[in-house]
Amino acid sequence: MQGIIDFLSNLDLQHFLQTSSHMLQTNPLGFLWWLFSGGGWILFALPAPFIVWFGYMNFVQGRWHKTIKYELLAIDIPKENEQSIKAVEQMFFQFWTIYLGKNLIEKYIKGMFQLALSFEIVSIDGYVQFLVRTPRQHRDHVEAAIYAQYPDAVVTEIEDYTEGLPTQFPNDTYKWWGTEFVQVKNPAYPIRTYPHFEHQLAQKITDPMAATLEAMSKLQKGEQVWIQFVCTPLKHNWHEQYRSAVNKLIGAKKASKPPGFFRTQLAEMSKEIVGQASGSPYGPAGEQAGGQDQPNQMLYLTPGERNALEGMEIKLSKPGFAVKMRVLYVAEIDKYAVSRGIGPVFGGLNQFTTLDMNAMGLGKHTTTHVDYFFEKTRSNRRRRLLMANYKGRSQSEGEGSGMIMNTEELASLYHFPVTEVAAPGVSRIDTKRVAPPDELPEEMAASLESVLEDEEDELASIQDLAAGSETQLPGIEEVSAQPADSKQQPPEDPSVPPSNLPF
Repeated sequence: MQGIIDFLSNLDLQHFLQTSSHMLQTNPLGFLWWLFSGGGWILFALPAPFIVWFGYMNFVQGRWHKTIKYELLAIDIPKENEQSIKAVEQMFFQFWTIYLGKNLIEKYIKGMFQLALSFEIVSIDGYVQFLVRTPRQHRDHVEAAIYAQYPDAVVTEIEDYTEGLPTQFPNDTYKWWGTEFVQVKNPAYPIRTYPHFEHQLAQKITDPMAATLEAMSKLQKGEQVWIQFVCTPLKHNWHEQYRSAVNKLIGAKKASKPPGFFRTQLAEMSKEIVGQASGSPYGPAGEQAGGQDQPNQMLYLTPGERNALEGMEIKLSKPGFAVKMRVLYVAEIDKYAVSRGIGPVFGGLNQFTTLDMNAMGLGKHTTTHVDYFFEKTRSNRRRRLLMANYKGRSQSEGEGSGMIMNTEELASLYHFPVTEVAAPGVSRIDTKRVAPPDELPEEMAASLESVLEDEEDELASIQDLAAGSETQLPGIEEVSAQPADSKQQPPEDPSVPPSNLPF
């Protein structure tokens, strides 16, 4: 330590710069040794423990995470969906229960960390599908939560739709634009949630996702839009660190620790001496007159502040998630048009913005559109990172640890469309599944299922003939191969999945 003090006290800045410049040009290794031996080692010693610790944790967590297997599930619900958005919020309540606390050995030796669920809405060629990516050990948990609210839903494991897309950019075939969302204000402030979309007189909720789903259904062949919510459950005391925003709004004083015994006795003696000397009242009445706290600002809040305060209290009362929300628009180079492909989707998401509470803004470190210096290089780098983080469903890469949202906010952003939503490209099942009665003999039940399958095949054949196509899926490719100005072929049906989907 004395060597460092001597080095700094005797340092001649001008001589140091001249010597450094000369040695860097003639003998770089000698310069490093001269700097290190003269006290510069402190520059390397201070951050060294943090670098070593970060590297160790990154290694053990990566080693453990390689043992986790994931499954991607496609969710289809009946067209006549009678459930409200409240049912999806109840699903998120159940999803939160995958939270598991870790002891010191599990956290720092084994490298275990809290796993996340990824809720995704994707549109490929105008065909919209709801997806959930879950760790394999939580699949039964996820399916149970879905079937509890939607007994007639169909959950199917599919291949990852992102596998066919490149990660490197520039690319000869595809181009993409994307971003990661951040919260504009303190996370204690909520965004606009689904109860605010209810008409008070009609007692009817307008689906807040209707505009977004309609825009995603309008994509052309060769275009894709992906919306991803990587949700990591937070410990139940997550709201405590944001309680200060509520206290600041109402003007509440910060709670202080009570004084110790000796400090209390000394204060009492001081009050007694001052009271006797000055003749001022001392006792319960005097304490009440001098120690009364000032009232908080609740009486002076504006209507907007009261509304924000109520929303904050509701948000902090429900389970929370750390959410990484990413949006990507991917298209073939000759079809790429950001304003047409992603603009209407952003317009639908803008409905959740409230000026007096919170909003979702574009991340300044992840948005692929950049300004000013080295625009092309920086934009290409962001495209590569964003695509890699989306494919990996990263919980930490990008804009910090993500947004903080509760179950109500997540249900507002990710829920299955209600019956009134007419977006033709949204994947749904036509009818409810009804099992045969229990009292039927096994032979009769099997025969009944065979008859139902034959009727479904016959109905599908009739629908294909009515549509003017010879086959089911290949017919779409034949229609799309015709010239754009051809009027003899019927338009593509967006409710039928394209043949290149993994669904």
